[in-house]
Amino acid sequence: MMSATRLRTTTAACLIVASAAAPLSATASGASASNSVFSPQMMMRVESSHVVYVLGSVGCSRAPCLRLLRTGNDGSTFATVTPPPVTSDAGSPLGSLNQLVFANDKVGFALEGEGGGEGVANGDVLYATYNGARTWKKVSEPPGGALSRIAVTPNMLYGVTMHCAKQSNGNEGCTNYRLVHTSLSVNHWVSSAIPNGNALPSGGYVGNVAALGSKAWLTEGAKWSLLVSWRNYGMTLSTRTPVPPGLMSVAGCDLTATSTTVLWAQCPTGMEISFFFSDDAGANWTLLPTKQFSGTGGGYFDPVSNSLAYLDYGGPRSLYRVTDAGHHMTEVGTLQCSKVDSSVNSMVFISERAGLAICSPEGVGISNRLERTTDGGAKWSRVIT
Repeated sequence: MMSATRLRTTTAACLIVASAAAPLSATASGASASNSVFSPQMMMRVESSHVVYVLGSVGCSRAPCLRLLRTGNDGSTFATVTPPPVTSDAGSPLGSLNQLVFANDKVGFALEGEGGGEGVANGDVLYATYNGARTWKKVSEPPGGALSRIAVTPNMLYGVTMHCAKQSNGNEGCTNYRLVHTSLSVNHWVSSAIPNGNALPSGGYVGNVAALGSKAWLTEGAKWSLLVSWRNYGMTLSTRTPVPPGLMSVAGCDLTATSTTVLWAQCPTGMEISFFFSDDAGANWTLLPTKQFSGTGGGYFDPVSNSLAYLDYGGPRSLYRVTDAGHHMTEVGTLQCSKVDSSVNSMVFISERAGLAICSPEGVGISNRLERTTDGGAKWSRVIT
């Protein structure tokens, strides 16, 4: 769903859970070789808290074998909780899992791409936990199309559905894109049409769904640039056509909402990526003053708050702090595992100074490791889980 320059797949709140397992201590680089068993793959932060979840794979006889960890003290210790069920996929260490999002201290959702993955009709399966990730169960999906790009708020689950089928030219194409939403109990889905939902090019050119409070947003790209906003829990729709170069993209921008008026955007523009900031609900956009940023360079963009984001360029290049409504970028440090072939798979700053990152020293997922900073990214140390 993303290029190597990845946006967090969740912009809403994660799950806060209790665990009966004994905490696992975070240890500096060079500790027990047991770290090689666990390969972290993605992270999710509980918004407005210090809780972060780390999902990864472990060695076992029948893949995929997943492990889900939680920390509430900036990565000092971790507790083990239960990952959602997935099926095997030779192309991914996370198996068929597409997304993992959490709404509050009890409720979370996992979107599994069973039988073909995101965008394949009847191929996605939605699971939910209502007891703090102790158990998961399959819940109903919206009728009329395949579900993808889910997002949550403390009381609502949002997503995009599409109808995908093989076309006369032999390629798969998708039409009838719609925004859907439901309460966290998933008893009844409500569907709203997406502008141009039947005119999008084959495969679709919409970004992720971002949601906060009673509002949701997504973008359309390629032949046009459009910001679509829903208010009143998906009931009231409005659109904006950003003034160029705002949100210009070949495939729709991925949005992160840090308030009902503040949006950060990551926009693929071919082989490169552009980043934008808006503090007026998308009416105007500031282009972040980045250097050339390749979409396949293995970097990561992490919006933290209304006034702060971090951008890592990948490889041996520096980590930058983004401030002043996106106008200023300050070099703050370099991830310890960075080298020419390394990449950053995920990055979560809990505050201006405390953060965690998953990086691949050789750009290979099985060598992933978890890094921690407590001084705003100036220094990083390896976390042994």
